[in-house]
Amino acid sequence: MPWINGHAAWSVTDWKTEDSSRLLNVVRAVFSFSGHEEEVGEGCLIERDHYSLARAQEILVKTMPNLTANTLSLVRLLVVLRTDIPSWYLTQIPESIGLGENLLRRESDLVIAECLLHECLHEKYTLMRLVRALVRPGYSDHNSPGVMLPWSLSMGERRVFKVNRLLSTLHVYAHLSAFHSAVLRTPGLGAHHAQAADRIRTNFERASYINQALQWTEVSCHLGGDGHALRDWLDRTALGFVRETSDVLGLGLQAYPTDQWTHDDLIEV
Repeated sequence: MPWINGHAAWSVTDWKTEDSSRLLNVVRAVFSFSGHEEEVGEGCLIERDHYSLARAQEILVKTMPNLTANTLSLVRLLVVLRTDIPSWYLTQIPESIGLGENLLRRESDLVIAECLLHECLHEKYTLMRLVRALVRPGYSDHNSPGVMLPWSLSMGERRVFKVNRLLSTLHVYAHLSAFHSAVLRTPGLGAHHAQAADRIRTNFERASYINQALQWTEVSCHLGGDGHALRDWLDRTALGFVRETSDVLGLGLQAYPTDQWTHDDLIEV
């Protein structure tokens, strides 16, 4: 399957080979280890999926052409499976992202575009981690403070992210916020405005909260020089663009509300 910028990506078409069977076993093992009990079955791209992916890419190119070109091209394999999980990225399978058949056949082009960008951004962050000082020398998740994600409580679990994962999550949410902001401000995409206005709120609330958390003294001291620079750049560019859009369109976007918790409730040192 060609990416819109001419680079190629492949998908699994034969699940009977040794390599594809091994790949499926890795996905199932990681899902199980992570607590996902959903059934995971062999999937494939059908003709209409290619059109859905092409339309999703067109939205990305219209709104964020440079980011799309240098992010989607990092991924070489689309793993399509039968699962209720819409999309995923596993560090155990580099240069690959996963898409659920339900995502491709039930969701809008805008949601598919968001998921493509979301998962490809994870691959980009993984590569940046290899060549940039995103966390301090000697960093380990075992000695990193954890930051509670307050919105996770409404989903039935209390999720706590360590510093590296927190920065990676900011990298994703800030870009997704900027993507939906660009959709709202790009001529010809009016059919997607209502959904973009809805989805930008969740992404911006979470990105802004994480951005604030990464500036807490107990957290920021675990960032490397490039990690500080990435956090500040995302705040200034991606989130700055969204704040401007919010003012222009009267969206009233704010960080996720945390008034009901103390600072000590939100951080585990």
